[in-house]
Amino acid sequence: MKSITLRIIAMSLTILPFVLAGWIFTSWLAGSALAAVERGELVVIDPPQKIYEISHRLGFKVIKTTALMALDMEAVSLRIPKGHHPKSAAILLRNYVPELVVDGSSFNRKH
Repeated sequence: MKSITLRIIAMSLTILPFVLAGWIFTSWLAGSALAAVERGELVVIDPPQKIYEISHRLGFKVIKTTALMALDMEAVSLRIPKGHHPKSAAILLRNYVPELVVDGSSFNRKH
C-alpha cells in the first residue's frame, strides 16, 4: 500500500513542473495573466456609433469621451477587459469593427 502512495507522489512531483511551465508559457503567448498585471486603456479616434454597443458586449468600459473640435472628431477611451493585453484588445475590437483607428500603446506610470 505504501509503495503505491509513494509512486503516485513521485509521479505527481515529476509531472508538476511540466504542467506549471506549460501554463506559464501559454499565458505568456496569450498575453494575459502574467504579461499584463494592470488593466490598460485603448483610445479610439472618431469611432462609428456601433462601437458603444460592441465594446460593452465585449467587456470594454467607456472611461471618457473627448471632443476634438479642431478636427471635428472625438476620442473615446476604453478600459480593457481583464485578461487582455492592449494589443490583443485592439485586435479584438478591429475584428468586430474593421474601420477603427485604435491606439493600444502602453506606458509606465511613475508615482
